[in-house]
Amino acid sequence: MPVFVAFIRKHWNEHPLMFVLTIGLMVRLLAMWFARGYLMVDDHFLVMEAAGSWADGFDYNKWLPWTENSVGPVNLSFFYVGIIWLVLEALQAVGIQNPDTQMLIIRGLHAVYSLGIIYYGFRIAHLLAGKKEARMVGLMLALFAFLPNFSVRQLVEMTCLPPLMGMFYFLMKGDETRRWTPFLFAGILAGIAVGIRYQVVLIVAGSGAVALFSKNWSRAILYGVVAGAVFFLTQISDLFLWHKPFAQLWEYIAYNSTEYGNYPNSPWYNYVLTLAGFLVPPVSLLFLFGFFKPFKKHLPFIVPVLLFLVFHSIYPNKQERFILPIIPIIISVGYVGWMRWYNKSLFWHKAKWLHTSLWVLFWSINVMALSVFTFSYTKKSLVESMLWLRERGDCTNFIWEYSHTDHVSIPPRYYLDQWNNNFNQPNSIDPIKVYKRQERNLPGYPPANYILFIENEDMHRRVYQANELYSGITFEKHCEPGFLDRWLHLLNPINPSEDVYIYRINNPVVPSAE
Repeated sequence: MPVFVAFIRKHWNEHPLMFVLTIGLMVRLLAMWFARGYLMVDDHFLVMEAAGSWADGFDYNKWLPWTENSVGPVNLSFFYVGIIWLVLEALQAVGIQNPDTQMLIIRGLHAVYSLGIIYYGFRIAHLLAGKKEARMVGLMLALFAFLPNFSVRQLVEMTCLPPLMGMFYFLMKGDETRRWTPFLFAGILAGIAVGIRYQVVLIVAGSGAVALFSKNWSRAILYGVVAGAVFFLTQISDLFLWHKPFAQLWEYIAYNSTEYGNYPNSPWYNYVLTLAGFLVPPVSLLFLFGFFKPFKKHLPFIVPVLLFLVFHSIYPNKQERFILPIIPIIISVGYVGWMRWYNKSLFWHKAKWLHTSLWVLFWSINVMALSVFTFSYTKKSLVESMLWLRERGDCTNFIWEYSHTDHVSIPPRYYLDQWNNNFNQPNSIDPIKVYKRQERNLPGYPPANYILFIENEDMHRRVYQANELYSGITFEKHCEPGFLDRWLHLLNPINPSEDVYIYRINNPVVPSAE
């Protein structure tokens, strides 16, 4: 044990960057293995279902122009989805067909890629303050409660972070060296970040404005031109698909200009509270104080972050994940700023015990949350139900039954690896009419031979009606939700637990219309 402690101390002191990267990779590899499933609609249905269907020769969301009833240009970038599609094509080319194995590899690729957040956070802190603060920033980014879990997801808010953090670093490096090359690299990374997540253009624009007002005109122009050119390259698919540039960017702008009122709205200060919660109170207040103090020195970070935060605070559609792109930079710069203030403060010099207690509390809460997030299999019941049907190998089609609720539930068909349309039964007092209507709307699709009941509410009625309709159904399997899904449901019942009960239909023929 003393030898191991000495080994850790040696690398912590002599090779801190490699140390924090190794720790970060180890935790992310654990998340790769254990944090299966998906978090929400966006990280699965807008990425994996689309790319997975393309790799199988289908178009799940009807996004492509040659698909019958195509919806046309959509309000998101194809750049990241296209990369996932290429990865899936490569995996299938070497014989890896199992969706569960494909997802394990994709999570692993994201785990390695996300180390860029740690690397650039360390570099930024090192330029601002030196090795001591940099290694703590690196350790926090490696072990921050939700980062390992979120980093292995297909969330564009997380995927844009390595290039975004790199942009900040190279802009700092350019200001320090007065050379052109760092601004060139900053522009490349900025264009990639915006190509992945359109909204971070506010951060990129804010950084460019700081460079301009600092009278670094030529370098700021280089940065802006390169960022624009690289962003155009990330959207080049629009020319091939829609025969015009930025078709999906304009659709994104148009959609958000007209549909913003149809999404969750909250008070303007919602994101301030979200930041305080994400950063673990009460230490979150130290991060935020340190980020804005000293104001002038941190201006290259404050302006882009504030521009991003103010826009999202004004815009009606407020979802917590939207502000994920600014959290690592607030941690990196905020910790440095706080420690600078702490080292000069007479009050904190006399109250070191309080400061130590706050950080002990922070790490205690963080480690507990890290343990939950890193090992949480989210949407487990939905994923496992599809994998079970795939393993059975006899599913021709299925009914997704959730007639007990207004909550919309969607089957993750990527894990079934079968793209013919299923028969959904949403909230309805007459499910027989629902089946008959969908039979008419989906001509040519094979009849369902399985019915999957989502949740167990009002099960007697739902099973009875299905029995009557199909002259008998047989229970096969119960797929239970994961720990985190159950816990969130207990905290707030509005979060569905989504147990899945799989029944086999004894007479798999869709009833004919009367």
